[in-house]
Amino acid sequence: MPLEHPDNPGEPEPQVSASRGPCHLGSLMRRLAVPATLVAVLIFVLASLRGGHFLYAASLLTFAVGLAGFLTLPVPRAARWPRLFRLGLILALAAALADGFLDLVNAIGTATNITTIGIFVGLALALIGRSHPRARS
Repeated sequence: MPLEHPDNPGEPEPQVSASRGPCHLGSLMRRLAVPATLVAVLIFVLASLRGGHFLYAASLLTFAVGLAGFLTLPVPRAARWPRLFRLGLILALAAALADGFLDLVNAIGTATNITTIGIFVGLALALIGRSHPRARS
């Protein structure tokens, strides 16, 4: 029984061979969203214990991969503000990439403080946008 295509229910998912065929980056990113985010948290804990800008950069760049994976997932139907949800994820992704690259080149300072704030603001916006509307009684 063929699997259904995640973007088009009812259609079978195209078969992909290792040698040729369309690249399904979106499908790969959907599968990597949660594992990449969890690995990023583990790397961040290791960086906190051991120190080192390279580990922080690896954590942030892995976190950015996880956020990119969440961007490929459909917005929950019950989301209060789907555009705010997407905007928050995009802001957090851009800030994580910038912060990761700044840590990688050891340019720690005001810019990394701003990008870290950008990550938290983006995640807060995504959570607010994803929140469910209150039921009225």
